[in-house]
Amino acid sequence: MKLLTILLILLLAVPCYAQPDIRTDQVGHSIQSGAKNATTTAVALSSSAATIVEITILADEHNSDVVYVGNDAVTENNGYKLITGATVTIRTDSLGDVYILKGSYGDGAQIMYIATNE
Repeated sequence: MKLLTILLILLLAVPCYAQPDIRTDQVGHSIQSGAKNATTTAVALSSSAATIVEITILADEHNSDVVYVGNDAVTENNGYKLITGATVTIRTDSLGDVYILKGSYGDGAQIMYIATNE
């Protein structure tokens, strides 16, 4: 009985920590995530007006083509080239300011993103 009492006291003395809330980071920004298929025409990541602080874009591991990241005028010549599995992190005001474009020689290209906002 003494052993059980001691174990119970020890268990109650150990602080319990709540699981972190995956919807917010340490400074209270909310986190958004999503996916987007790239086409041979530049397409915005989102038409959302939400204020974004930072976005990380990942080129899907199953892509058969590269993805170019840039503004609304992104091309294969001026875009930031993401090969399969590559990432880029951008500080921006809006997902709508970031465009993606698929290269012209492969079958498919998709990106996943995670963004924090204020």
